[in-house]
Amino acid sequence: MQSATQSIAPDIRSALSGIYNVLHLFETMPTSYSRAFLAVAKHEGECVDFYARVCGCSNGAISKRLNDLGELNSRDRSKPGYGLLESKPDQMDRRFTIVRLSPKGKAFAERIARMVGATGSGEA
Repeated sequence: MQSATQSIAPDIRSALSGIYNVLHLFETMPTSYSRAFLAVAKHEGECVDFYARVCGCSNGAISKRLNDLGELNSRDRSKPGYGLLESKPDQMDRRFTIVRLSPKGKAFAERIARMVGATGSGEA
């Protein structure tokens, strides 16, 4: 006798596994981090104070979240971050930092978009 999971078509089982993996990553990060990631995914290429306004928090708070979503943990630089974002100084005004999705972040945002049925219009 097959279990309920085994009787599900392989493509549906694969999709459910993908959903679980995405939810698991979101589950391991605080809600404010998820909100910051989704803000960058929706409005990629903006500066830190833009994301602070979108997320309704201070520049310092969003800066910490964006850093942690990048390559290194902001509190302990010897620990890795989530690796979902990249940031660099604005070429026109170096006082500002521009934030973009890393390749890993783009793949993650695409998985989320597929899960929620978003079209290829760049929505996440």
